[in-house]
Amino acid sequence: MVGHALAADGRRRRRPGPLAIMAFPADARGFLMTRPAPLALICLAALTAAAPALAQTVMKPGGWEVATSISRELPGQPAEALGRHTMKICLTPEFLAADPYLSPNLDDQRMAARQAKCTSSDYQREGDSARWIMECTVADGSTLRAQISNHAELDRLTTRMVQDVERPGGSKGRVTMAGEGRYVGDCTEDMTKPQPPVRPKP
Repeated sequence: MVGHALAADGRRRRRPGPLAIMAFPADARGFLMTRPAPLALICLAALTAAAPALAQTVMKPGGWEVATSISRELPGQPAEALGRHTMKICLTPEFLAADPYLSPNLDDQRMAARQAKCTSSDYQREGDSARWIMECTVADGSTLRAQISNHAELDRLTTRMVQDVERPGGSKGRVTMAGEGRYVGDCTEDMTKPQPPVRPKP
């Protein structure tokens, strides 16, 4: 599905669909340093793909609208706002039962599918809030370290990801993604429907 993003000048511009959005570190061969568009896609990956751990009874199944703001920082340069991106997704009971926004399971699996080797650590859960650190090595040799924190409610979702990337040549950058989700009613056919993560075996 192809959607649109709201540019800084208020005009709508076309953006890649969810598959490109999921490109997170698989596209890390420089996108943090030179290409703003894919950065915006990362944040949506976190929102449509990554979610926490309970027998998810917190969030209401159905249609959700997720808006994400993205900024980029490069060494020696001021932070740069890369825009605000909005999309609608359908969160099924099966997806929420896998506890996606409060645990790293789905993040790890999405990254592995893109040939990135990741480990998650420092997982902390307090009520309906969770945070953890994910470190990955991408196929091109780039490395990234993401600090993820999410808070879920019945009809609201707040997410934040601070991602530091280092490329093989030594160039570095940081992208910060802040997301706000809200329940909007029943699912519709035009909404993206993320698949639930596979729970790790005990």
